[in-house]
Amino acid sequence: MTARNRYLFLSADQAVPTDHTTGRPYRAGRVNIQYGTLRGNGTSAKREANLGMGKPGFSEPVKLVCAVMGRDETMLNRGRDLMAEQYGEAELASPVFDFSFTSYYEPEMGAGLVKQFLGFGPLVDPADLADIKRTSNGLEAGMARADGLPGRGVNIDPGYVNGGQLVLATTKNYSHRIYLRNGIYAELTLLYTRGAFNPLPWTYRDYRTEEALAFFARVRGVFLGQRERP
Repeated sequence: MTARNRYLFLSADQAVPTDHTTGRPYRAGRVNIQYGTLRGNGTSAKREANLGMGKPGFSEPVKLVCAVMGRDETMLNRGRDLMAEQYGEAELASPVFDFSFTSYYEPEMGAGLVKQFLGFGPLVDPADLADIKRTSNGLEAGMARADGLPGRGVNIDPGYVNGGQLVLATTKNYSHRIYLRNGIYAELTLLYTRGAFNPLPWTYRDYRTEEALAFFARVRGVFLGQRERP
């Protein structure tokens, strides 16, 4: 490492960045803009355009969504109803589509699976995502396959939408996933940029389709409308 290494977080003449949770520019007091140099001893010399040091605050509410998958629409409706009992009615629903992207679930759930995305009415705390995932896992465990074979009858994948993200919960760790608690991880699946949701390198194929992107953009619009209400 050289004696002086330059670093740039955001120069003072750049525009204030966008808050990806709301889709709006940061308010004063929520961004610290720094420019300077890092000395060899680890100390820094910097000048700041300081709009206020960041302080821990409360999380902002988000829109609960989930994907429900099963052998037929009857199973999808059962999964939807079980989630509605816990989190309120689903006010948004995508068209049902054939899940032909992978055969990963067939040994446990059978062939010919269909899937649907749902958006629920009440906003939730994003800090509750791990608990919601564990609850949905419990709902899955109580739904046997209709053909009587071992396995589960429905798969429920919860997550949330805010102004800039679709975040999904998962029990599977990977390099791009962040641990929450109690064996649950979070994955940033879609990022809202340039006026649309966009997939990331790891985004699953069923979340990359035009229909999926359009649905989650619609959920985002409803979410932003709810945020505006007094």
